[in-house]
Amino acid sequence: EVPSDGTAAPSTQHPTHCAQLPVKVKDYPLYDILAAKMREWNDNRPDPPNVEDEDSDEEHNRLFATKTKPKEMDNSSRQNQRGLGGSWYSRLKILGTLSLLAVLFPSLLREFNLLFSRQHTNANIEAKMTTTVNKVIEVEELKLKPDDEEAMLALVPLLQPVVSLPTNNRPFAFFHNRKGGGSTLRSAIYNAARNNNLTDSNLWVPCHGSVPCVHFEHIPRESYRAIYASHINYEELVRARRQMIQSLRVDNKENNDSMTLSSGKNATYYHLKDDRHHFDCLTNIRQTVSRVVSCYNFRFLQTKKKSWDMPHADEMTPDDWTALLPQAYDKYAGGCNNELLRTFGSLNDEEMINTFTKDSPYFESELRHAAGRMARCIIVDLRRCEESNAVLQHYLPWLGHSLDLCTGHENVGKTSSNHTRIREGSAEAILAQNEFDESLFRFGTKLFDAQLKLAQSVLR
Repeated sequence: EVPSDGTAAPSTQHPTHCAQLPVKVKDYPLYDILAAKMREWNDNRPDPPNVEDEDSDEEHNRLFATKTKPKEMDNSSRQNQRGLGGSWYSRLKILGTLSLLAVLFPSLLREFNLLFSRQHTNANIEAKMTTTVNKVIEVEELKLKPDDEEAMLALVPLLQPVVSLPTNNRPFAFFHNRKGGGSTLRSAIYNAARNNNLTDSNLWVPCHGSVPCVHFEHIPRESYRAIYASHINYEELVRARRQMIQSLRVDNKENNDSMTLSSGKNATYYHLKDDRHHFDCLTNIRQTVSRVVSCYNFRFLQTKKKSWDMPHADEMTPDDWTALLPQAYDKYAGGCNNELLRTFGSLNDEEMINTFTKDSPYFESELRHAAGRMARCIIVDLRRCEESNAVLQHYLPWLGHSLDLCTGHENVGKTSSNHTRIREGSAEAILAQNEFDESLFRFGTKLFDAQLKLAQSVLR
C-alpha cells in the first residue's frame, strides 16, 4: 500500500534500517532484505544515526553503517546516483525482480534470512538463557525475611539436650520426612526406647512392636505415648496432645488467659501459646531434588502396581516432571512435592500441598510458621552422617550414643543407579514445584549447622 501523500511508510520492525522502504510491510523478512539491498545500492545517501555501539556487531556494521561521509555533488549528479531507486516505478520494479529471484532461488533467500536474522536469533537465545537463570535465581532468593530467620536461629541456644528418657507427660516426637533416611532413624528410636525399658504401650512407632505400618499418619488420641515417630504433621500432634491433656488445662493457669471487654465484663479462656511445651522433637532433611527423585522412584516405580505404566526418572523430560508431579499420588494418597510443608505446614489438603507454589497468597505465612516449628526441633541430615551423629550425641544422648547413622541404612531404594539420573533441565522443573521445600531445606541446613557448631563445642 503506497501512502496517498507520496511519502514512504517505514517498517515498524526495523525503523532505522527501512526508512526508505516505499511499501508498508510488517513482520515479513523478505522485505527487510530488499530494503537493506536498496540502501546498499543507494550508498551515497547518509544512513540515519546509529544509536547502538558501532562495534557491537561487525557484520551489522558492514551491512548497515555508513563508514565514510558522502561526497558533495550537484543536483544532476545526485539524480544520476539515485538511478535505481529514483522513482517509485523503478523501485517497485526492483522489488518485483528481487521477489522473483527469491522464489527461483530459495537458497539465496535462506542465506539472506540467516544473515539478517542473526541478531534476532541471538536475542532469542539470550532471552531463553536469561529466563532459565532467573528461574534458578528466584528459587535461590526465595527465603525467610532476615528478621524472621534471625529470630528463629536465635532459638538454637535455647534447645537443651534431652538427657532424660521421654515420658508420657514430656514425650519425644520424630517428624519423619519421607525419603530422607528416616526409616533408619525410626528403627533406632524404637530399639533405643526398648533398650531403656520403655514398653510398647508407651511407643507409637509404625511398623514396630504392636503398631501396624498403616495408618502411619493417624496419631492415637485415646492414650498418652512417650514417643511418636512417623510421617506426622507437627500441628496435628500439638492438637492431639491438647485434647489428651485437656483435664490438666482446666486448672493450669499457664494455659489460661483473660481480658476485660468493652462492656466491662471479664472473660477467661484457654490460649494456644503452649505448643512449645508439648514435646521435644527431631526431624530429618534432604536436598530437595534428590528427595523428590527418590520419592518418585520408590513410590511410583518400586512399589507401583505391576500392570501400571510409569517411566523411569532418567526417561522423564522437564515438561514430563512439570505435568506429572502435581497430578500423581501413590497408593497412600500422597504426592512427592513439598514434603516439609506436609510435615510442618498448616495445610491438611493433600492436593493443595502437592501443588503449592510461591504464587499462593499463603506462601509467606506458611513458610514463616513452618520455619518456626522446625526451629524447635533437632535437625539431622543423613547425607552428612558424621555430623548428624555429633548432633544426636549432644542433644539426644539416650539415642545418639547407641546409633551410627553412617551404617545400616533401611528402606533403601532398589532402583538402578542408571535410572536415578535426570535429564538436563529436570532439576529446575522439580524445584519450580518445590519452592517451599527448597526454602525450608536451606533454612533447615542453617539450623543444622548452628546446632552442630554448639554440639561440637561441648563434645570437645
